[in-house]
Amino acid sequence: HNPNNGCSLSNVSRYDWGAGVALSAAIRYPSRVHRVISFHPSYQESQKGELSSIKSPVLLLWVVQDQFHPWSKWKPLAKQIRGCDVATFSHKDWEICKSIKQTGLDRDICRSIVRFLGGFDPNAESWEPAQGVTTNGEDTVGKKLKFLNSIFLDDGDSAILARGRGVQSREHGPQTAVSELKHLIQEGSLHDLYAALLGQDSDQTKKKAALSLSSRLPVLTPEDLTSCGPELLVLYGLWGRVPSKWREYNLSPRYFKGREVLIALPESEFQMGLEPSNQDNYMRLYSPPGSAVSANTCASWIVEDVSNPKWTTHRAKLVGRDERLPNTWVVEVQTVDGGLVQILVPKGSILELNQPHVFPKTPDGKGMLLEDGIQVNYERPLMKLKMCEIAIRLEKPSESMDSGPLEEVQLQMLRVLRQCLNITTFQQGLDRRRESRSLDAGRLAAFGQGHCHGVSSTCAAFLHPFQSVMCLDLCYRGGCSFDVNSPGVVSNEIELHQWLEVTLRPSCSRVIVDLFKEEGRVLASSSSKDKEPTSFLGMKAELGYSLHMYPHPKCCATRSMQPTPLPLREFDVQLDPWSLNPQPEILNSQP
Repeated sequence: HNPNNGCSLSNVSRYDWGAGVALSAAIRYPSRVHRVISFHPSYQESQKGELSSIKSPVLLLWVVQDQFHPWSKWKPLAKQIRGCDVATFSHKDWEICKSIKQTGLDRDICRSIVRFLGGFDPNAESWEPAQGVTTNGEDTVGKKLKFLNSIFLDDGDSAILARGRGVQSREHGPQTAVSELKHLIQEGSLHDLYAALLGQDSDQTKKKAALSLSSRLPVLTPEDLTSCGPELLVLYGLWGRVPSKWREYNLSPRYFKGREVLIALPESEFQMGLEPSNQDNYMRLYSPPGSAVSANTCASWIVEDVSNPKWTTHRAKLVGRDERLPNTWVVEVQTVDGGLVQILVPKGSILELNQPHVFPKTPDGKGMLLEDGIQVNYERPLMKLKMCEIAIRLEKPSESMDSGPLEEVQLQMLRVLRQCLNITTFQQGLDRRRESRSLDAGRLAAFGQGHCHGVSSTCAAFLHPFQSVMCLDLCYRGGCSFDVNSPGVVSNEIELHQWLEVTLRPSCSRVIVDLFKEEGRVLASSSSKDKEPTSFLGMKAELGYSLHMYPHPKCCATRSMQPTPLPLREFDVQLDPWSLNPQPEILNSQP
C-alpha cells in the first residue's frame, strides 16, 4: 500500500501451495492483485472453469523434470487463464539438486520474472539502468561509511517499479518523454510525428527522432489502466492529479433497481412489436394468450429458458431478485397497451447482454483481437503515441469529475477521445491516401478509413483501456439499422451494422457511440435542413434503439471475434428481494 497515492495493489509471487493461494487471491480479489508469478502451483478448482475469471496477468514458471508438479497435469488448467505467460525450464539433475542456484536456472528464471514485471529484457543492450551516485552515511554503530552506486527513487519511480516497470535514468525515462510529447501537442507538431511513424515523410532524421520518442513513452495497457486507473497516469506525468471521487465511482454497483437493461425473450412465448414505424408497439410485449394485461396493471411470468430464437428489447428495467429461484432477476417490461409485465429472467442472460466486454487475445497472446481481424498491440510505437496523446487530452475534462455534472463530463471525454482518432468512413468515397486495408488499430487511428466495423473496432481499441479512467463500461454491439419512417420489421438473421454502447457509471445510463452514423449525420447537416439533431456520440440508448438501430440478442451473431462478459464482482449487484404478485406462471420454451 502506498500512502502517498492511495494505491492498494500487489504483485504476488509464490511457490507450490503458496502459488495456488496466489491464483486464488487473483480470483477473489481482482482489484487488489496486479500481477501473479506462480511457480509450480498446487491448485485444485472448487468450481470448474474458475481460473478463466482471472483478470490479472499471470506468469507460470515450470521445470519440466519436477515429478511432484507434472506439467502434463497442469497444462489444461493453464489454458483457462487468458493471456497466461508460461516459462518452462529444463535440467536433467533437477530432482537431486538442493537449490535452484545449484541447477544454474536461477538467472533464467529471474530473467523471465523481470521481463514479465518490467516489460524489458535485463540482458538487452538497449536497457539503461539508473545512474548511481556516491553518498556518505554510517552503519548501525555510528561508523562513517561511503555508499557507492546508490540509486534513489522518488514516489513516482517507486510506484512504477512496483507495477513492474523498469527503472530508467530520469534523463531517458518515460516522464521526460511525456513532457516532450506535451510540448509537441502545444506546438501543434503532432501531425509531423505521426507522418514520420507512418512512413509518409521520407526524412530519416525525423523518423529516427519519432521512433526515439515513442520508444521512451510509457506502455498503457488495458490491464494496467484497469488496475491502477488515473493513478498510473499521474505517475507518468500524463495527468496532474487523481479525481477524488474516481475510486468511489468505479466501486459503485452495476445492477440495481430501476436500471435500464437489454433482455432477450424467446419468440415462441412472447410476441413483440417488430415494426419501428409503429412506435406505440415497437419492442413492447403483446399480452400472451389467456392473460389480462392492461394499462397500469402488472402481470408476471417466469422465463426458464431463453434459447434461440429470441428477440431483444430495450424497454426493460431491473426490479429485484426472487429468492425462491436462485440466479434469476425480476425485470419489468413495457406492454403495447401501456401496462407493465414483470418477468423472471436468468441472471446469466442479462449479464451476457449488459456486462462490459472482454475482447479476445491475438493468437500470439501479445495483443487484442477486434472485428474483421483488426489487432491492437499496445507496445507498438503508434499505439504508445496515440494512447499517451489521448491520456494528455483527457486530463482537462477529467478535472471536472469532482465538481461538474458527471455524465456531462463523461460525454465530453468520449468526444475528446473521438477527436484524437484520425479515422473517417467510406461515406464520402475511398480516400487512397488513408490506411484502409491495414489490420493495425494504431495505423488506422493515426490516418485511417473504414466502414462501420472498422471505425467501431478502432474506437474500441482505445476506449476499452480507458474504461476505468473514464468510469464507464463498454459493450461492442451488432445488429441492424433502420429508417423509422419506412415500413418493415427488424431481423435477427443478418448483422448489417456495428457500433459501441457505453454505460456511464455510477448512474448506469446507457449511450450509443456510433462513429459511422455520426459522420453521416454531419454530412447530412451540411447538405440538408432535414437532419438528425442528436449526435450519435453519446446518444441515449433509449432514443437510439427506438429510432435508429436494433441490437441482436446474441452479441456475437456473425462476428470474427468473440467478446465475452466481464466476470461479476461481489459489489456489482445491489438488488433487493422481490416477491412477484400474483404467483407467476412458469413458461418453458424448451421443446
